[in-house]
Amino acid sequence: MFTEFKSRYDFNETLNRIKSFLNKNNIKIFSEIDHKKNAESVGMNLNNEYLIIFGSPVLGTNLMLDDPRSGIELPMRMLIYENNGINVLYLDPKDMKSMFKLRDDYLNKMSDLIKKIRSELEY
Repeated sequence: MFTEFKSRYDFNETLNRIKSFLNKNNIKIFSEIDHKKNAESVGMNLNNEYLIIFGSPVLGTNLMLDDPRSGIELPMRMLIYENNGINVLYLDPKDMKSMFKLRDDYLNKMSDLIKKIRSELEY
């Protein structure tokens, strides 16, 4: 269900490029969670791991109007983590089609956005 790829950049560059891409494309970043920093706050160690929660209120609202249950997967998320390289993990919006009753046009727009991010980062 989740899709993953390796970034050709180091952790910070990968994170910065994703955030920059989202900002340039007027995609709202709703929240950011630094899992490593949170682990350190309780005296534990963790490799770099960072979650970005982002989306388009217009697309997301339309999807939730189609099927309110889709709100469990919205906004979209990308996990960037370090484990034998820099990995990026996400749920392809098109996979939501099998979970909910959603129109393809919105899912395709969201999926195309993810593909553009991936093409800028992947080996």
